[in-house]
Amino acid sequence: MAWSGGRGGDQLVGCGVGAARVQRGCSEGAAARLYSGDQLFGSDDVMELGAGLQAMAVAPYRQGSDFERWLKSLERYMVAMGVESTARKCALLLHLVGPDIADLSDSLPEEPDGQAADNDFVRLKTKLTKYLVPTRNVVAERSKFQAMAMEENEDLEVFLGRLRAQVQRCGYTAAEVERELRDRCVQASRGELQQRLVREAVLKGAGLTLEDVRRTARAFREVKDLAAQLAGAPEPAAAGEDTVQALGVPRPAGQPRMEMLVDTGSPVSIVAVGSIPGLEVRPSVMQLRSFTGQPVPVRGEATVDVLYGGQRRRLDVVVSSQLRHRSLLGRDWLQVIRLDWRSLFQVSEVGGASGRRTLESVKAAHAQVFADGLGVMSHQAHLTLKPGAVPRRLPPRPVPYALLPQVEAELDRWVSDGIAKKVDPSETSSGWGTPLVPVQVAIQDPATKRWSRHGVITDVGPHRRYYVRLPKGRVLTRNRRFLRQRYGHAAPDSPPPLRAAGSQGGEPPAAAA
Repeated sequence: MAWSGGRGGDQLVGCGVGAARVQRGCSEGAAARLYSGDQLFGSDDVMELGAGLQAMAVAPYRQGSDFERWLKSLERYMVAMGVESTARKCALLLHLVGPDIADLSDSLPEEPDGQAADNDFVRLKTKLTKYLVPTRNVVAERSKFQAMAMEENEDLEVFLGRLRAQVQRCGYTAAEVERELRDRCVQASRGELQQRLVREAVLKGAGLTLEDVRRTARAFREVKDLAAQLAGAPEPAAAGEDTVQALGVPRPAGQPRMEMLVDTGSPVSIVAVGSIPGLEVRPSVMQLRSFTGQPVPVRGEATVDVLYGGQRRRLDVVVSSQLRHRSLLGRDWLQVIRLDWRSLFQVSEVGGASGRRTLESVKAAHAQVFADGLGVMSHQAHLTLKPGAVPRRLPPRPVPYALLPQVEAELDRWVSDGIAKKVDPSETSSGWGTPLVPVQVAIQDPATKRWSRHGVITDVGPHRRYYVRLPKGRVLTRNRRFLRQRYGHAAPDSPPPLRAAGSQGGEPPAAAA
């Protein structure tokens, strides 16, 4: 927007409300006029700021905003533009506060005669300030100040700026302001920075100043930035033996070249905390769950520059504290970035000699496990006795007649294989004796309700409880009647019926221990 006038076509170029740039060479008495909104100013109201100098506009006052802050900005603008006349100052102030407030200015109460200022502009400021600035409760403002805390990844200088804006409403003296700012910076800081500041406060005691706190925070930030630059790319994880290669693409631009795992099942792209040095994380309300329904902790979100195959994009990424391996490239990035799927789906290895695993190779690698005969397990049985227990020798249990041949044959095999040995009653022993149970016992897993005849007694506790480990690792507690979970209390269903040897179905005989 431009206005022309005066001799020689001198121009006054306006920029917004009340802003102007004056070309050098305006002669005295030029009739140039500058229109700012609906307010008219003469050419003598404009200060010659020099060629090329432009003054920014002052936005009109919005009701509900901080009037005192806006008024200070307007006064600085008047000084810069050389507005010295009291009448012009009042006119500009009333124009920018809006017609509704300007109409009320005449009806606002005046100060008492002894306290009223001689300057009309000062009196107008006082009336508008009392009308537009609400009376603050010092207790509430101080409570709000004490509740302020540093946000995650927020710099101390930014946090200190917020504190200074709030402390002005608390009614502290100049000495108290510095002390309160110092204490709040130490108390409301986060993480390692707080540890540094607390240590500095302990060392200096009452001599700690706000400048000391700022100096410590600057040193901490510089050391952290330097460490992030020197760290570079993290070491890659050890390569596995899988013959199927994961689909990976390069990481965000400007960062060490790494790969992101293409995960079409993830709706968003996720990186781990600390995987991208210097990443500015902002708070996020997003909630994520894994494929199994477990919650994935979300630290926040960030915006990064991504470069892939000549494509440069600025995309959002979720930062998680749980991710431990590769970063995930989800569907949100796949909708924006065009991947080279042919190169990603290229097969580079199909079950070579090093990756082929057959039954023969597994049996050869574990020949001791698949060998005939008995094996030796690493489990050790622990017998726990009560204090002052008296040795007892229990008589053999009665065996059903139909199972007696099998029991005798099994005991003979135990002796021949070295599992057990016969003991002459005349020999000296510990006095403890219990009958052997060569018959397989049905064991039920309370979780799956499945029965198994393969279990290993790993411990024997008091009250005749046995701890049995199933093939899949579950440990059950067995007493006289049934098995239960190691720390559970749920009784299983009824056991399957007992079968005699040679009965239909081919199941081995079972008997209660």
